[in-house]
Amino acid sequence: GFSMLRCRKMALFAILALSLPAGHGFARDASDTLLNRATGTILLDRISLVDGEGGMPRHDMSMLIVDGKIAQLATSGEIKARPGWKVLRLPGRYVLPGLIDTHAHVTFLRDPDHFSGHDPAVSERVLKILLAHGITTTRNPAAPEDEAVRLRARLNKGLTIGPQMLAAGRPIDFGPDRSAEDVRIEVRRQAGTGIDYIKVYAKMPPALIRAAVDEAHAHKLKVIGHLQASSPREAVDAGIDAITHAATWTTSLLPEDRRALYESRRREVGSMRARMDWLEWMDGDSPEMLGSIRAVVESRTPVDPTLIAYATKFLG
Repeated sequence: GFSMLRCRKMALFAILALSLPAGHGFARDASDTLLNRATGTILLDRISLVDGEGGMPRHDMSMLIVDGKIAQLATSGEIKARPGWKVLRLPGRYVLPGLIDTHAHVTFLRDPDHFSGHDPAVSERVLKILLAHGITTTRNPAAPEDEAVRLRARLNKGLTIGPQMLAAGRPIDFGPDRSAEDVRIEVRRQAGTGIDYIKVYAKMPPALIRAAVDEAHAHKLKVIGHLQASSPREAVDAGIDAITHAATWTTSLLPEDRRALYESRRREVGSMRARMDWLEWMDGDSPEMLGSIRAVVESRTPVDPTLIAYATKFLG
């Protein structure tokens, strides 16, 4: 699945960046010793361990890492250091599993309006920043296919430092004037490039989402969606695997007396500004909204809320 935690090389060490104080030299030590898949044995002593299973932190623990993988956990003092080991005594520091960013456009584009102008240097810088914040897996939700696959390959080969990446190709944004066969052709094209999943976008009505899902599943790919023309309930009924953005800006989810005004606002001030009106006008207790929420919950369809999107709208 998209959100499976994986114990892979480097996962632990990136998390230490969250807890080490400024000036500790983590960036140098990590990139020189840990992130480049260096061999060797490292003992972390007197750490507090959060295992991610819901229990309380376990304090005064030791963790032995051999060649980048966790080899042993024990109470502090039980593992006796040997010559040649690197020993880090970290009282008050916490170690936890790697985090997952489910919506990070790491394939940076200088010209996003035309979906072009990939900047590899910025992309690699973004990946390093994510890893330094403890993110060891990221979902890259829309990128030019060749660039995304190339960047993923560099990560997998250790040529670029960063999280494990799952990449979508360019978003499929066909309106009702396009056919289901058009969608299937585009899904087949993207599947042939080696991307990890398909992303459908705002103009896609339910019937076209269904076509995308059917074709993608035939190629063993999942489909996520930035919705708008389709409500979450319609997307779930069409078989979508995951939804991006907790707010979908779907006109039919607004009170009836606001729908025409919302469409007018979109034409007047643009879609991004009108989304603020959508958030103010939507009724979380309306039958339409509750129906969509219920459909998502009952189907257990994952939603990545992208809370930063609301901060940028309301805080600039």
